[in-house]
Amino acid sequence: MDNPPVKKRFSFGTYPCGIRKAAACFLLGLSFALFSVTGMGEEAKKPQEPDLPESDGDRIRLDFRFSSQNGKSVTGGWHYQGKPFTRDIDFSVVELDGKKVLKVASRNSSGTILYDLSTIDLQKYPLMRWKWMAVRLPEGACATDPGKDDQVLAVCAGAGLPRTNSVAFRWETTTPRGQAGSARYGLGMVLVNWIAMRNQEDKLNTWYVEEVNLLEHLKKLFPKGIPKTDLALSITGNSQYTGTESLGYIEYLEFLPASRKGQFDKGGKTISLSRKGEK
Repeated sequence: MDNPPVKKRFSFGTYPCGIRKAAACFLLGLSFALFSVTGMGEEAKKPQEPDLPESDGDRIRLDFRFSSQNGKSVTGGWHYQGKPFTRDIDFSVVELDGKKVLKVASRNSSGTILYDLSTIDLQKYPLMRWKWMAVRLPEGACATDPGKDDQVLAVCAGAGLPRTNSVAFRWETTTPRGQAGSARYGLGMVLVNWIAMRNQEDKLNTWYVEEVNLLEHLKKLFPKGIPKTDLALSITGNSQYTGTESLGYIEYLEFLPASRKGQFDKGGKTISLSRKGEK
């Protein structure tokens, strides 16, 4: 199977989104809110390394084995987007346990990196799976309290303009595991439908693997049809509301056919995916 191309930038309709346009969008509450999923800024116009998602015909994997740090962004099709008047979060590629992984470190800060999700055929690969680990949670954070709405890690997907709509799979702190809700940001123009995948009851310094049917989630968000443009995948973390620090890691994200539900490859064998995943 051919690897999907990495697009160099997103656009709002037919207009490329540069930093000036993005700033204007923020002033209107359109795009720079936390978890915004469109508009990647001026750095998106710069040439990117040709490293594409790994594909073996049965899955598409986005990992960080061949990635490096490039300013605020991470190479390989990822682009950084910060939140105005808030300290930037630290996204960096580091070696951990002999593997290159994404480090997401927040110190009273917020930010996200985005990837063009329209390059992946979700009809063929509806399952999304990722491997993550939390080391430090933002103390006292709670998704249902706007003044404490911080998360060590979140994997999000969504689209839309001028109003964005997204789903966020979060590693919470005090929010009960399995709880779901919604929140609006950016003067109400950005809607985030969140799900607490994990929280402080889960072990720190432990790798977990999660699996969701992303296609089904997006169908619920967009009953009239999933947009074919301005569709983005994002990884984020934040601790600015609680004024604390957080630290987490992501090893990979991958997309698989529905037939692979509940299974993953390890050592050439297909085994069941437990709730705790692989460690």
